[in-house]
Parts: sequence; structure tokens; C-alpha cells
Amino acid sequence: MDWLHRLRGGDPAARQRTATPAGVELAVEQARALLNQANRLMRAGRWAEAAQTATESVARHRALVRQDRPGRLPSLAKALSNQALALSKVSRWPESLAAAEESVTLQREISTTDPVAGRAGLASALSAYATGLSAADRADEARAAMTESLAVFRALAAADRDAYLGKLAEAVSNRAALAETDAEAVPLYEEAVRLRRELIGRNRAAQLPWLARALNLLADRLAALDRSGPALDAGREAVDLAQEALAAGREAVDLAQEALAANRAAFLPHYAFILRRHARRLDAAGQPTAATDLGTQAIAAARESLAANRRRELLGLATALTEQADRIQARPDVTEEQSRDAEAMLAEAAELRAERYRG
Repeated sequence: MDWLHRLRGGDPAARQRTATPAGVELAVEQARALLNQANRLMRAGRWAEAAQTATESVARHRALVRQDRPGRLPSLAKALSNQALALSKVSRWPESLAAAEESVTLQREISTTDPVAGRAGLASALSAYATGLSAADRADEARAAMTESLAVFRALAAADRDAYLGKLAEAVSNRAALAETDAEAVPLYEEAVRLRRELIGRNRAAQLPWLARALNLLADRLAALDRSGPALDAGREAVDLAQEALAAGREAVDLAQEALAANRAAFLPHYAFILRRHARRLDAAGQPTAATDLGTQAIAAARESLAANRRRELLGLATALTEQADRIQARPDVTEEQSRDAEAMLAEAAELRAERYRG
């Protein structure tokens, strides 16, 4: 693009103009344009280009901060957040984490002069930083950062529920994902489900995918939950928890189907994942026929996702095939034909994994 070439310094006249005091406004527009272009590239999934453009955007905003720190600091913090995300998508983890950490530092500074806007930015930056820390296996630090992010979003939602309810729901789910135990995670996911139900009354189409995901995660944690108690009550409680997990999972599937109808392309990979997870719950509940039927649907959805984005969805289809093959082979009444089908699934799954890890 000619305009992007000029922004990157390919136009000597543009460089000369930005060296003058009158060129500051032009420099601001150039930095903003690069930030917007990075956003567009990220939305398109063009992560390598996004990482390059976001890095250039940070450099431009950093230069502007040297001239006007109070006025330009929020834009630099935003540019750093974008850079952290883009770099993480191309597996440049140390650089991504450094950008996220700097964004948190800047947002703390901003919040001292603009508490309202600064606190919202700080909460978002802490969440992104926690995600990076978790990816770096720094679990304790990740939980601390996400806990702080959640506390800030709770305070913001208490002051303006309409404005921050969605962010609060996201923060609760994010903190639940970092929980050390199922017992810690379940109340958080239950809260996330309640918040998503409240949000769905405002915009059903937009919130359906998020409620389905929250229910799916809650169902997983409920299924794994092992609460101690009197011996005579343990069996009954286990049955109750299993039924609760199945109910949450079934609702997740139903909502996922509705979300899929509204936006098939965007939600299809998540739909395939939710089907797979509920099939596994049905396995655990001793419902092999229902689990196999759902596993077949999961494979079909994963194949469709693979056609849209092969590299990203290779492992999703491989996992769906492996789980279905294991399910079939575990049945006491499996036929020779079914056994051959299962072997074919495992062979295809192995080929898909080999393709994925070849890069």
C-alpha cells in the first residue's frame, strides 16, 4: 500500500515534514494509522504482518511520548497491548510478555492522573499480562495479576454496571480459568454464567457464544469436582454433581447450536469443541450411544472448520477423531466393521498431527 509505504519512511518528503514542529500533527496521524492498520490485520488473522505493524506503531507512539508524555501515554499503552497480542500469536513470547508488562506499568501511571479511564485500561492490561504469564508457566504471578484485574472490574461494574458488566463477566471467567482447584473454579464459573445470562437479555445474538462457552467450562469443572463429605453422602453428591454437569453441558450444546445459526463461520470451531466436551461427559455418564452420536457431529463440525482454516484446526479434527475412535473401541459390542472404522480414524488423526507439527 502506497500510504503505508510512506508511513514507514519510504517518502523522503514525509520524513522532512515530520522533522519540523508543524509535522507533529502529521506524526500523530501516522502513529494512529499504524495502530489502526495493526488492528485490521489482527481481525483478519494476519498475525505476522500485524506483529510487524504493531511494533512500528509502538516505536511511533514512543517517539510522541517523548514530546508530550501526559497526552500520548494512553495511545502508547494501547499500542503496546496490541503488540503483545500480535507477538503472542507468532510465538514471540518473551517480547510479547515484555510489551504486556510495560503496558501495565504505563496504565498504572495513567490511572494516577485519570482514575476512571486509567482503571479500565489497567484492568484490561493486567488481564492480558496475566495471560502472557500463564503461557510462560508463571502461574502464581498470573493468578495475582488476574485477581487484581478482576477486583478493578468489580469496582468499575459497581459504579456503572451497564458499561462494565461484559468486562466483568470476561474477567470472572479468566480468573476461573487460572484457578488451582475445581472447588475454586466452580463458584467463579457459576458467577460467569449468571452474568452472561444477565447480558443475554440485552443482546442475545452477541452473548449466546459467550454463555455457551461459560456453561461448557462450568460443566467440565463440575464433572471433575470431588467434594469431601460424610461417606454416606458422597455417592449421592457425586450423582448430583454429574447430573448438574450434564445439564450445564446440554444447555451449552443447545446455545451453541443457536449461536452457530447466527454466525456459522465465527462460531464453528467453538461449536465443535463444545460437542466434543459434552460427548466426553456422556461417556462418563454411561451413555455411549448418545456420546457416539455427538462425537460424529463433532467430527463433521471439525472437518468443516478445517476447510476454512486448515492449519489452525488440524489438531481439533485430530482430537475429535481420536476421541471417537477410542469411544467406539471401548464398546463391548463393537463390530469388526466399526473397529476398522476406528482404526481409520486413528490413522487419519496421526496424519493430521504429523502435518501440524511439520509446521
